[in-house]
Amino acid sequence: MVALPPGLTDVPLAENGSRAVATSVTFNGQQGIPERGVTVVDVHSGQVRWKQNLPAASCCAFPVFAATPDARWIAVGGTRRVDLFRADGVRVASLELNESGSLNNALELSRNGRRLVAGQGT
Repeated sequence: MVALPPGLTDVPLAENGSRAVATSVTFNGQQGIPERGVTVVDVHSGQVRWKQNLPAASCCAFPVFAATPDARWIAVGGTRRVDLFRADGVRVASLELNESGSLNNALELSRNGRRLVAGQGT
């Protein structure tokens, strides 16, 4: 049994079954801001490998999310930027969108994680 965060929006499982990537939307009461959460869990031990909360565009904005089939690369959008993480939680890139006022609303990563396609709209 693996405990997952409240406000869960997606939980893809790595194709080898070793880890799950949970995305969630929550509200940080201390800072008074909505947040998008990413939690990577080792399925066999039930241990959280890493967790990262990122600001959200609004309290109802779900994280836009993509991962490679092996869950070694994880992209999180839903705001004016896309953050790319390795499976160990290291942020390797933070990409700003070109148009002001636009939010990222679609993501896709190639199987090997070398290519990222991000869509945006107003």
